[in-house]
Amino acid sequence: MAASTEKDVGIECWVNALPGFTGILKQRYSDFKVNEVDLAGRVVRLTTITSPELEERKRRQEAKAAQPSQAAKACTDLQA
Repeated sequence: MAASTEKDVGIECWVNALPGFTGILKQRYSDFKVNEVDLAGRVVRLTTITSPELEERKRRQEAKAAQPSQAAKACTDLQA
């Protein structure tokens, strides 16, 4: 498989006349693997891909769904 040229990928001109370079800088997904480290020097692990805001919203919705509705409270009051 032949390497792509600049023209193949839409590059038509350069910002300056300096010589360029060739090579494969990043090719595999493992080239992009990084480990985040907290201030205490511990490696931080990704445990969820949802945002904290979505987690909190879901928790509030579940708590609200677990509470009886006003109509259910009114029926209970009438039965008492």
